[in-house]
Amino acid sequence: MNLKGILVGNAATDWTVDTDNTMMEFSYMHDLIDQKTYFKWRDQKCVHYYEEVLPSSTDPVCVELWSILQIRLADYDPYDIY
Repeated sequence: MNLKGILVGNAATDWTVDTDNTMMEFSYMHDLIDQKTYFKWRDQKCVHYYEEVLPSSTDPVCVELWSILQIRLADYDPYDIY
């Protein structure tokens, strides 16, 4: 077999890195959310995962910050933010 490449569609290899938990940092690094929101999320040590994978933060501050992120990202395609 002469393999020239491989394509994996939407694969997750590590649930602590490859899921929603990275969305806040990704959004901050691409100027989709402000510095205050990101640093508050980081300083509170908030996490957010798909519920069936790992538990998310239940702290009301974290829940509010996640809601802010969802509102800000509502008009973006997560697979093509540009």
